[in-house]
Amino acid sequence: MEPQKTKLSIFIARSLVQCITCLMAACLGNLLVGLVIVLWQGSSGLHFLQTLVHHTQHELTPLQGRGMFDMLHHAIEQIPQNLPKLPKSTLPMLNSDFQIAVWQFLRPLMIALLLSIKGCAYRILALSLWCPLWVSFGVLGLMDGLTQRYIRRQSAGRESAVLYHHAKACVVLIPMLVLIFGVIFPMSITLLRGLCVLGAVCFGFCMQMSAKQFKKYL
Repeated sequence: MEPQKTKLSIFIARSLVQCITCLMAACLGNLLVGLVIVLWQGSSGLHFLQTLVHHTQHELTPLQGRGMFDMLHHAIEQIPQNLPKLPKSTLPMLNSDFQIAVWQFLRPLMIALLLSIKGCAYRILALSLWCPLWVSFGVLGLMDGLTQRYIRRQSAGRESAVLYHHAKACVVLIPMLVLIFGVIFPMSITLLRGLCVLGAVCFGFCMQMSAKQFKKYL
């Protein structure tokens, strides 16, 4: 029994490390996508990012009134969305016109980074609100899979190691894919909601399949 507990602890710890790594990689990817949008489309890309952040903030407004959500929402609101058109101070050893030109070039990129950080924080907050749905589908799939495993065990049914290992891998892969796509790509809350529901259904199915195809005897 002890080796099984050790394997379970290692699996959970490895899954948490992988999720944190994917979250950090997705945040960096979100910043790069914001920079590419601004470099590619210029002012229209910057306007797109501003509109998306405003729309996301508006979609999350009905959820205000919860203590933890209000605290996180207030912290995200402290991120500025704009910068002055001219630098507040200049270096005396460099030409002022050159510094202004550099500032005019860097200003849209810096605003894009700020908007990307703000939009990324809003999407992570929105994803965290869907965690109970994922837990519900996971528990439901696990219970149904264990029930079918018991029936298969009593009726001397066959088990499939291939299906079990593939479903076990998808249990970790599906949350990572939803996290990566939901954070990296700038999307509205409506698309993010659909992505979370679809991912939760697939997650529950994989939990059911992995528990169903688990070996009959330990």
